[in-house]
Amino acid sequence: MNRAFAIIIVGLVAATWAAYLLLQGETLTWSYLGPFSLAVGVLTGAGVVFKHLAWHWPVVHFLTKTPHITGTWIGKLRSDYIHEGETEPRGAIDAVLVVTQTADEINIRQYTKESSSTTVTASVTAEPGDKFILATVFLNEPDIELQQTRSRMHYGATRFSIEGPPRSPEQLVGNYWTARKTSGSLEFQLVSRKRAHSFEHAYRLQKALK
Repeated sequence: MNRAFAIIIVGLVAATWAAYLLLQGETLTWSYLGPFSLAVGVLTGAGVVFKHLAWHWPVVHFLTKTPHITGTWIGKLRSDYIHEGETEPRGAIDAVLVVTQTADEINIRQYTKESSSTTVTASVTAEPGDKFILATVFLNEPDIELQQTRSRMHYGATRFSIEGPPRSPEQLVGNYWTARKTSGSLEFQLVSRKRAHSFEHAYRLQKALK
């Protein structure tokens, strides 16, 4: 919760309480506003703690149910894309997802050996049967030399089913579509709650846990 929002909430509560006291015939003084700054500070601090930490604590998570998917995921990407001069799609390639998540925001970066993708927007939604879906819109940026030959920058979308217990999902399985009129399937396993900063770093994290 940012400070401006906290001020609005506390201000509405204070105004409501002041109106109630006036209706009861009480006389208001400036001392009435004394706790205002303290309340704003406490509410702002609580909002920051909730957004970045407390939202996935066991007791809080019992109420929110939002899957905790922060971390590094390693898996495979299968595409129906046919490269120039070839007649069939290539086999599955190694891919990495790095997820940064707060209570109200998800940022995802995907890496392969030849490109990286960044989310434009992402969200987790609940479906019947305690099932959760991760949906994203992304921008893919191939290595610069590939952009000049066989692979342009492009937008796309993904839809993942989040598999496993909400507090500790184990797998992301789904499909993707791109503005290049290609599509494919994706499957990832969580390897670490740490967030890798590159394709190679993700595999080092995986190796360190074995």
